[in-house]
Amino acid sequence: MAMRIRGSVHSSDPTKPLSYMGAFKSGDWGLLVVAGQFGTQGDATPAGWTGIYDTDKKDENWIRSTTVAVHKAQRSTEFRGINWGSKSAEYKGRQCAYLVVIDGSTIDNMELEAIHSTENAQLISDVPCFGIMTMHATAAEGIVTFPTTTTIVTNGDWGKKTDSSWSSIAVNYATTPFTAPAGGTIAKSRTFVKVTEHVEQASEDPTMANGTRVEYFVWSGTDAISCVSMKAIPYGSRSVEEMLKTPKFFVAHRGGSASWPEHTERAYSQCPIFKTHGLEMSCGQSSDGVWFGCHDQSLSRLVPALTKPVDQYTWNEIKAAASRTEYMPARLDWLIEHYIDSHVLVVDPKYKTGKWEEFLAVFKGLENKIIFKAYGDTRWAFDPIRAKGVKTWGYAYAGDKDKAWYADWAAGKTCDVLSMEYTAPQEIWTALKVSGKPLVSHIPSVPESVKMGWDKGADGTICSNPKACISACA
Repeated sequence: MAMRIRGSVHSSDPTKPLSYMGAFKSGDWGLLVVAGQFGTQGDATPAGWTGIYDTDKKDENWIRSTTVAVHKAQRSTEFRGINWGSKSAEYKGRQCAYLVVIDGSTIDNMELEAIHSTENAQLISDVPCFGIMTMHATAAEGIVTFPTTTTIVTNGDWGKKTDSSWSSIAVNYATTPFTAPAGGTIAKSRTFVKVTEHVEQASEDPTMANGTRVEYFVWSGTDAISCVSMKAIPYGSRSVEEMLKTPKFFVAHRGGSASWPEHTERAYSQCPIFKTHGLEMSCGQSSDGVWFGCHDQSLSRLVPALTKPVDQYTWNEIKAAASRTEYMPARLDWLIEHYIDSHVLVVDPKYKTGKWEEFLAVFKGLENKIIFKAYGDTRWAFDPIRAKGVKTWGYAYAGDKDKAWYADWAAGKTCDVLSMEYTAPQEIWTALKVSGKPLVSHIPSVPESVKMGWDKGADGTICSNPKACISACA
């Protein structure tokens, strides 16, 4: 699958954090490059990122200061508010930064190579890769560019000035060997980031041993479309009791937000293929009363045209704007119609939790098929909801342990399922185990993080990346 860039952002003002404000999601990758005019800028790798830093060697005037860092997001806010400027008050040189956000479904890994000078041209054959050049030059000098036979992500013209000296960054992407140019007096450092592109599994060939084929067709409404392969789709858990008794049960967070566009029919339709036991939906409500998949108060993170809270739009207005993006949210009634018989639904009304009675009325007669999910301090709703025979799921974080409500929550007095971040210290997990309640780790997006939850004592996981992580449940 070809690498796909979601977008990018650049800055020459180190006093302001770098924020990519386009749509991105858990599981996406970020590539950050920071360049300093002088060799004393210091490493700008953000906390939690993997980075490399290099600087001038013996006043050679190459490299100057260069940081290159990569990160796979586990939350959909991690490419915002990045402080990248020099931490030294003594540093007075020019600084610039460039951030690229890559669709995580199209690549599996990014591996940093060493930072080199650009004194000589260099043949690059270890592809696919991102190429990076940092530039520090006078007003009279122009940019140095990668070959046009590669994909130019940015040529750095955003930092070029004609009235003063300037600094900038050029980035390309190549899938075939190419020669990176010498830098002359302009480009100072060169780096390459090796990329492992995601390879989709080939479809099964339906040809029989005797050469005949079994063909199946799907009716589109106007045409019969031949399917080249088929497979049995497994059931998930058909009741809450069944799921909570299943070792290492797996709930798809927002329908698998790191595997497919979150809260969409496409996402929920893919989850059963990867053997999920439950499907989670955070819900918003339109002004005309339609419940649908929506995690935030506004849909602007995914559908930029919808800037107001979702309850200020009719469903038709939401549908019209979302249909121009890949984030057309699934309706709750659609999810019930298609998956209530085969999967447990974990539902969270988010900003409409105060309307829990109206929300639960949607599930009348389905009480053993759903779990009501909310933040751990929501006892005011949990108590009456449990009295109606509906199981409750409360989530919390390690930082909550000193809050007034936490002790009763951790003892299992307020909810039926306890969900804790997989990165929480072992002592927190050990204390939760004493409650006797099912414990869930949230919200891993890679197999190693799922395994971390199992090792700490989790009974289940609510995971954003079923495609990558379901193997960790074996």
